[in-house]
Amino acid sequence: MSEKQRSQQDEQEQERIQRQQEQKNLEQEQALERKPQQDQQQRLDQQQKQEQKQRQQEQQQLDQRLEEKRKQRQKEQQELEEQQKRKQQKG
Repeated sequence: MSEKQRSQQDEQEQERIQRQQEQKNLEQEQALERKPQQDQQQRLDQQQKQEQKQRQQEQQQLDQRLEEKRKQRQKEQQELEEQQKRKQQKG
């Protein structure tokens, strides 16, 4: 192998190594750019879960209050009916 060929080969090897290094640097940069996005996405997901949990709790409380009101109305209705029965019996 002539000196010129060897020199050319060394140059090509150097370029290959340099390209690999540049590729590696690029990948690291991209990973760093993605990190904040991933963190932000995680925070968003967590926030959404929290909000969903809160909405569920509020819904449960609302359902509970409605159920209590329904029972109260039912009770009042029964009392009214009993009063009317008593009046009819007296009259």
